[in-house]
Amino acid sequence: MTLSTLYPDQSTLVLGQIDHFVDKEDFFLPFALDDASLHLLNQAETTYDAILHFWPTVPAVFLGGMDMRTPFIDQGLKFLIDKAQVPTIIRPAGGLAVVSDPGILNFTLVLNAGDQRLPIDQAYQVMVDLMNEVLAPYDLVGKTGQVDDSYCPGAYDFSVQGKKVAGIAQRRIGQAVGIYVYVSLKGPQDQRGQLIQDFYAQAIQGQETRTFYPQINPDSMANLGDFCSDLASVSAFKQALVKAVKANGFSPEPLDWEQLAIDKHLEKMHKRNQKIVEMTSLADKE
Repeated sequence: MTLSTLYPDQSTLVLGQIDHFVDKEDFFLPFALDDASLHLLNQAETTYDAILHFWPTVPAVFLGGMDMRTPFIDQGLKFLIDKAQVPTIIRPAGGLAVVSDPGILNFTLVLNAGDQRLPIDQAYQVMVDLMNEVLAPYDLVGKTGQVDDSYCPGAYDFSVQGKKVAGIAQRRIGQAVGIYVYVSLKGPQDQRGQLIQDFYAQAIQGQETRTFYPQINPDSMANLGDFCSDLASVSAFKQALVKAVKANGFSPEPLDWEQLAIDKHLEKMHKRNQKIVEMTSLADKE
């Protein structure tokens, strides 16, 4: 399902575009912006048909809600914060841990296609098709299917030549849908996988769990740049993605994120991450 098919009755489509780099002090910001964007697209008076938010970051680990139910989560967090010394955040979308760093592009596409909310599988397929529009000029095709031994495995893992290069998640508020993507472009993907495997080793310690947590094989994942050097940089992939969105009938225009009402969403992120905030503050004092 292509992006353009979601808006068959509209000849002019406006895409609000947000683009910023996330520093250590601003990790709550991208998630607050996405929630504010979801709320904005639920308002009848908005001039935007969709919002595209790019948010690459400094090195970090984004945990999912299921990670917080591991039997030894305190030890897992202590490993990430004290030993690995990597900023750690609990994200509102996605169930399990992922890595972020400057060689990975995080982006969110927020949609509201009308009176009926886009079904989950269709929303995923829209993003898969859009990603493949980016790859098509390079004779590459991404395929979906759960990669069990990757970090944050899911049915819509996006793989190229048998290696997972991207993950996709969703968050929904009202009629609006946020499709979250990370795509690994360059950098030490094997080290990223090992970091999450080491986290689970500390957080689970061999104990049986009702929830499935992956036994990560770092070799199951790769960078997109391994297959296409032209798409190995954040700037190049951004340009290619915006070009694909334009080809679907959208006219991008900058969206000043400082105009969005984000305070309450920042507060929710702070509450969600209170445990980690306290542990990080303690580690900083030691």
